[in-house]
Amino acid sequence: MNYKKILLTLVLLSTILNLLAQRSNGYLATPDKDLLRIKAPLDSFNRRLPVEKVYLHTDKPYYNIGDTLWFKAYLLDGVNLTASKLSGLLYVELDDDSAQMVRRISIPIKEGLGWAQMPLVKNIFHEGGYTLRAYTNWMQNFGEDYVFSQRFYLGVPAQDARLVKSAATISRTNNKDQLNVELKLRKADKFSSAVGIKKVEVRIYDQDHYIYKEELQTGIDGSLRFSHVLKERADSRRIRLQLTSLEPTDNNKVVQVPLPINRNQNIDLQFLPEGGSLVAGLTSIVGFKALAEDGHGISVLGDIYNGRGDKVATFTTIHDGMGSFEFTPKAGEVYTARLSQPVGKSFDLPKISPNGTVMHVVNTEQGNTVKVSLKGLASLPADSAYFLIGTSRGQIYYSQKVELSRGELMINKRLFPSGIARLTFLKTKRH
Repeated sequence: MNYKKILLTLVLLSTILNLLAQRSNGYLATPDKDLLRIKAPLDSFNRRLPVEKVYLHTDKPYYNIGDTLWFKAYLLDGVNLTASKLSGLLYVELDDDSAQMVRRISIPIKEGLGWAQMPLVKNIFHEGGYTLRAYTNWMQNFGEDYVFSQRFYLGVPAQDARLVKSAATISRTNNKDQLNVELKLRKADKFSSAVGIKKVEVRIYDQDHYIYKEELQTGIDGSLRFSHVLKERADSRRIRLQLTSLEPTDNNKVVQVPLPINRNQNIDLQFLPEGGSLVAGLTSIVGFKALAEDGHGISVLGDIYNGRGDKVATFTTIHDGMGSFEFTPKAGEVYTARLSQPVGKSFDLPKISPNGTVMHVVNTEQGNTVKVSLKGLASLPADSAYFLIGTSRGQIYYSQKVELSRGELMINKRLFPSGIARLTFLKTKRH
């Protein structure tokens, strides 16, 4: 048997398989000096400024004054999600609703893990909303987006507690917002009996300052209704209701009730074109997100109008204030979105770019590949090199030189780790 021939055959077979694998995305993936110039700065940035990620696992979603908040901390490397070796100390703090830091502790981190607890003693903490934050010294270089943050409510344990069912709505009266509140009070006993025919003092607070006070009496079913005109500057995230019993047998029992309210004029509607911008004459998918005043998604329905007032598109939310629609803008036009549900507010769409490219990504849940379509390639100058780069966790996992005559690419999902991947279309000058 000629072992040299067998070895030569295996080498040739391995070479052919490598070439076929490199052509699996449509192009020969040979080393390119332009691609190396793109990759080198990103690799250098990751070496000089590595990213950490932190998560706290608490023992409960809410607490009472006098409880102890227990938590386990996970500190990971932002690229490979293994234990971070960069920091050995984690800072954990509790801030109240006025953004005042009430308590801060530091805990040692070993192999990416740490444990600690915070006693919620009554001489330091008060009833209300708090934010739990965690960060390392290194993470403060990258802003609040990298800081762990979790809100919870700190209550007061009480015997003979009250159960409150509340509903707060906003109506417009004399060009002012009127807060309408409906409550039902019940006892926290096995019969859940109504707290009926009781005199109470009602106070509405904006943070720590009360803006309304009135003495009322609950109905026989424990119901209570009242209204009050709000100031325009009132922050819905800080408004709360305080009920104090005026009955001598109740010993001034106090019940705190958060009042989440949403005013239509404070809706925020954000338009996010796929690929980053709207380009004249090129059809693209435009995503949007509608946020209510309390920061949560809200359902909306609306239409897109051009500068002449003609309706050119319709949009509606699908889930949690989010949705998308297909749109082909025209050069020189200015587009406006008008809400029909809820009524009363208009928003400007992003400005239209006269030229550029649009990227469309089709990522089916069952498929093993991602289809990428690039539109507008024909208008690009031929004296440059173009690349499609796929990154995840700050590292490049996919790179492909793009020919202007071919605007569709197929990418194998297995090239990327689990999580979010970002595709970027880049241009470099040829040297």
